[in-house]
Amino acid sequence: MKQLKRLARPRIFSNLTANIAMLLVCCLSLVSTPAIAGAPSANEKKDITYRIGFHLWKPGKIYDEALAGIEDGLALAGIVYEKVVLESNRDQSMAIKNLRALDNMGLHLIYSLSSAGTKIATTLGMKTPVIATVVNHPASLGVNQTQNQAETNLTGTSYYVDAYKQMQFYQSLFPNIKKVGMIYDKNNPAGALAEEPFMRQTSEKHNLEFQSVSIKKENEISEA
Repeated sequence: MKQLKRLARPRIFSNLTANIAMLLVCCLSLVSTPAIAGAPSANEKKDITYRIGFHLWKPGKIYDEALAGIEDGLALAGIVYEKVVLESNRDQSMAIKNLRALDNMGLHLIYSLSSAGTKIATTLGMKTPVIATVVNHPASLGVNQTQNQAETNLTGTSYYVDAYKQMQFYQSLFPNIKKVGMIYDKNNPAGALAEEPFMRQTSEKHNLEFQSVSIKKENEISEA
């Protein structure tokens, strides 16, 4: 089975998650196109059934919606595929096991949904191309830095919105803001490594007091 050509060094992450289906179409075109003369025609490519893996770090509405969006994009592109979905339920050991299992299935592509699962994928030296989505700030999470990739062939999309622009928007709604508070998930690296420190920095730039509280479980929200 032909592997996807190395997509990018440095890694390319788009801030437009709507582009993920187009990214997949481009990736699958590379997967199905031989490096020698005699590449299959467009009609022949339609007959290919791709095998695509999906790794979900944890359950949640955002991941269900992301998965549904990807599948809608595949349908719109006319891509025929078989899917394998594995969920790790926030368990690092299970995530390693599941990602390695997917990597050994001979799949054309693997989707990694979430920052935490993608961060683990970058350490495994996976031979199957990985497309990451539902990812926050790639650089802060260490998922687009060559030295941390262990040669994993990774590209994807990010939902990160610049904290400074966020604050400008908040101040347009509430011009008398003096203090900013944040509650974030301590189990999610997106909160601890990106959202909290960036919002703290931008609050300081706007001369605003900033306080944050980390939680591990949903029942801690009210106390925070």
